[in-house]
Amino acid sequence: MAIPFTAALALHASAAQMALLGAADLIASLMVGLWAGAWVDRVRRRPLLIGCDLARAVLLATIPLAALSGRLDLTLLLVVKFLSGAFDTLFELARQAYVPAVVGEVRLVEANSRLSATSSAAEVSAFGIAGWLVQWLTGPIAIAVDAVSFLISALLLGGMRTPEIPPVPSAGSATAATAASWRAEMRAGLLATFGDPLQRVLAIGDALLNLTFGLFTACYMLFVTRDLALPPGPLGMVFAVGGISGLIAATFAPALGERLGVGRAMALGLVVSSVGLGVAVLTPAHAVALALTVLVLQQFVGDGGWALYMIHSSTLRMARAPAALRGRIGSASGALSVAARLAGIVLGGAFGDKLGSRMILGVGASITLLAGLGLLRSVVGRERETSTADQRG
Repeated sequence: MAIPFTAALALHASAAQMALLGAADLIASLMVGLWAGAWVDRVRRRPLLIGCDLARAVLLATIPLAALSGRLDLTLLLVVKFLSGAFDTLFELARQAYVPAVVGEVRLVEANSRLSATSSAAEVSAFGIAGWLVQWLTGPIAIAVDAVSFLISALLLGGMRTPEIPPVPSAGSATAATAASWRAEMRAGLLATFGDPLQRVLAIGDALLNLTFGLFTACYMLFVTRDLALPPGPLGMVFAVGGISGLIAATFAPALGERLGVGRAMALGLVVSSVGLGVAVLTPAHAVALALTVLVLQQFVGDGGWALYMIHSSTLRMARAPAALRGRIGSASGALSVAARLAGIVLGGAFGDKLGSRMILGVGASITLLAGLGLLRSVVGRERETSTADQRG
């Protein structure tokens, strides 16, 4: 939150520059994603997670140091976003592959619900104080707090003692990691993702959701700070509400999955999320109290639906994927999602000033609604369970 605030308020970034900043980490993710997935399937995941945390802590620390020395500029923000985005991608792929090894496949829904709940709790506290930190101490100092949080994460991961079974080397890659073996392993991940009808639908659903997120990335911050003229402090409190609804959704996600079936629960999540996103379009200008109230409603509804969708989507993908291919399936699906989010950012940056931020946000809400309705009619919409033997085999 602090980086886009720093760009918009301290460096007076334009809509195009905000779009470029929002795209920097996604470009990095797209560049390293498939390769990172193959690497995750070759090595132990916990040391990789710790290394990514330490690298991101160092990168983020450069922003407050540059601000204190009077050298902060948009170029540095872009570089930090790009490099940290690469480590974000590697961390997330390793995390997805590591979770089933820690909890076992039969507890994936419970584990993903708890992870989503802790993430939502962190979102509540972080957003709750981030806006005020930016307003009181400036964005770069808030980013320093973020850097410290990655050090804490590394320490916590370092304290885990769950045994991790070494990955089984792919054929032809037990000795030297040749370029041919890397390409073969990446192709195997692509085939496992897009050759399986269920994995393919999951990947497309995630991509459409990320297309919407890209549109919002390009326009939302400018919409709330310029069109609605809302200050950073209250906005941070508004964003924290999304964490509360995500926490509630995580609590009820397993029960909803059992009652409706995992496919219908996912579709419901997307439809509810689209309703929340649509509420943002209706936010009135020149009425601060009313605008904040509407945005609170948008965060509560939209983030709850998003959490419901992601919990079951992640669980279904993990349960369906063979253990030796989890990193690569995650990277293939992630690459499509990143490309879709980049497309949304580019479109939002290109047309945001011409059509207006409100119009772009409305398009994004419509895409998510159509994705939810399409998911309901797909093979995923008929899915009832998440971890049966026939799904994994």
